[in-house]
Amino acid sequence: MLPMLQSLARYNCWANTTLLQDAAKADPACLTTPRPVDFGSILGVLNHLLLADRLWLYRLTGQGEAPASLGGLVATSLEALIPLRQAEDARILEMTATLSPARLAETLHYRTIHGQPMAMPLAVCMMHLFNHQTHHRGQVHALLGQCNAPVRDLDFVYFMRDHS
Repeated sequence: MLPMLQSLARYNCWANTTLLQDAAKADPACLTTPRPVDFGSILGVLNHLLLADRLWLYRLTGQGEAPASLGGLVATSLEALIPLRQAEDARILEMTATLSPARLAETLHYRTIHGQPMAMPLAVCMMHLFNHQTHHRGQVHALLGQCNAPVRDLDFVYFMRDHS
């Protein structure tokens, strides 16, 4: 399981980098145009992913920020968001690189964003971290297509063909 999570961390970084490179080619107004999607716009979804990763990394490591909300704009432009995303991806890579099988087998005790106590296997929390990213990257990918931005395939298999 650990090697797969480490592969997913590398894939996650690659997919985020690729998506943000493609987003940078879109009309900047398209990124902030209100849309009928959770978090209101492409930039809103990208900010949500950043906040969610910060929250999960705080839960998993006890380090970094624990945002009080998963909505709102940490970065009001793509240019401001990119280095923040890169920093979180680096933290995910570091965390998975240092994760031990014993730690992976533990139960993570945490509180939801609304304060409810929870306990889940750490491995399940890790899988959620990556699945959540994939879900919202798919939304952004589709919205960029609606903006006539050139978007590349982000499937895991394409990453593995070039990075295995």
